[in-house]
Amino acid sequence: MSAPAPRPAAGDYVLSPSGISWNVDRVTDRGSVLRVAAGERARDAAVTALRSRAEHDNVDAWQSEGPESYRLIARRRPAAA
Repeated sequence: MSAPAPRPAAGDYVLSPSGISWNVDRVTDRGSVLRVAAGERARDAAVTALRSRAEHDNVDAWQSEGPESYRLIARRRPAAA
């Protein structure tokens, strides 16, 4: 049996595609998301916004790759002691 796939923790940011544009969402403590930036047409600009927010808040940055599938873009969250 394989290990569970990594998932964004509460407070992390997630880059998600929306048709022809990109959105930046923040994971809430209830497992839902709060949209913090929407409609960016250039993926590079959306990734820059994602990384900037994650660095400022000291949390991780992820990209959605499908239902319940995520790829870590930047690790900012301190390792658990």
